[in-house]
Amino acid sequence: MEHWDGGDLYEAYMGRWSRQVAREFVSQAFFQSQNGRWLDLGCGTGALTQAVVDVRQPESVVGVDASPGFVRYTRQRVQDSRTQFAVANA
Repeated sequence: MEHWDGGDLYEAYMGRWSRQVAREFVSQAFFQSQNGRWLDLGCGTGALTQAVVDVRQPESVVGVDASPGFVRYTRQRVQDSRTQFAVANA
């Protein structure tokens, strides 16, 4: 499973589909952050985090994933001062 840890292979197979769905999901979601802060548990390669940044204009977004490789990958891809990422179990 190590070869999936970096995020590149996941992104090639699954992430590209997640990115297509994430933006639509976030724009149509009925929920709204009351204070502009968002938490993305299981952020993976950052598809949903990026969609929240692009669509909802949040004050901040914290992405959490158990995979250090995915968090490293996401930090490189989602470069917005309103985002932070952490390795942790949800």
